[in-house]
Amino acid sequence: MSRAITAGILILTLILLLAMAGILASYVLYRIIFYYPQKKRLAPGKLPESWMNAPWTERLKESCLLMDRMPFEKLTIRAEDDLTLQGRLYEGETGKPLILFFHGYHGGYQWDGFGFFQLFRKEGYSLFMAEQRSHGESSDRTITFGIRERKDVRRWAEHLAERFPGKPMFLAGVSMGAATVMMAETEELPTGVKGIIADCGYTSPKDIIQKNIRELHFPMWPTYPLVKLGARLYGHFNMEETSAIEGVKTGKLPVLFIHGDKDSVVPYAMCESLYSACRSRKKRLTVQGADHAVCSLAATNDYVQTILSFAEGLIWQQQRICVNS
Repeated sequence: MSRAITAGILILTLILLLAMAGILASYVLYRIIFYYPQKKRLAPGKLPESWMNAPWTERLKESCLLMDRMPFEKLTIRAEDDLTLQGRLYEGETGKPLILFFHGYHGGYQWDGFGFFQLFRKEGYSLFMAEQRSHGESSDRTITFGIRERKDVRRWAEHLAERFPGKPMFLAGVSMGAATVMMAETEELPTGVKGIIADCGYTSPKDIIQKNIRELHFPMWPTYPLVKLGARLYGHFNMEETSAIEGVKTGKLPVLFIHGDKDSVVPYAMCESLYSACRSRKKRLTVQGADHAVCSLAATNDYVQTILSFAEGLIWQQQRICVNS
């Protein structure tokens, strides 16, 4: 009997030690992947040191300077969970559409939004550039890969639709921002939102995290379950609550997909999966030889003209429907 009790105690102790190790490991993974406090963020106007951006560093610096020099309005709203969200509004020509832009993971509108800033400068589009939660001056310290951010997209869209009634709006994003605006299709968006522009977005938080686990040669089990546990315990969110695939599969908004065929961060295959899953009107721009989040830099003219064609085609079609009705 005493041997059985001793064995039971040992087994229970081992289980508790394994559980504690799992909880500790999930916390470490949470801190590495999802945690992004203010002190880690880049100072305003400072460009990230990225070899992917290196060929266009001077162009990006010039664009950042212009963003600060041109008139803009700083906007602040409250998120659904009462966080403070920040953004910049550049008002364009009367009658031109408004683009709501959302940057990527550890990104910023200053560099991720280069292509869309050209639409404001050269084509007179109004442009709102969000600082996503846990980035820039917006609140929070947990990045949720689009899960909570999609609700912020809806809040911004509601706020700007109320401010600019009747103005056509387009949701746009790069990388995580692209995945976020596609996930936002699972939300009830204002009728003023006419389409989505998704530049190098991933299919789901699960897919992009598992892709990185494989590249690091970590075992999928127990690494991914521990990542998921860390998100739940410390970030208080479910990584698999929704996905960009779900958004485009069930949504009705037209989508323009943009992706570089040499993307080393979000594989081009993810763009193909999203394009195939999309059940609404869709268009695709593939930038040959472009790596991650540099399509607007590698092929600026094609990038801008494709967005113009997509947006203005949708607006013209809607106006024609209104006239005929």
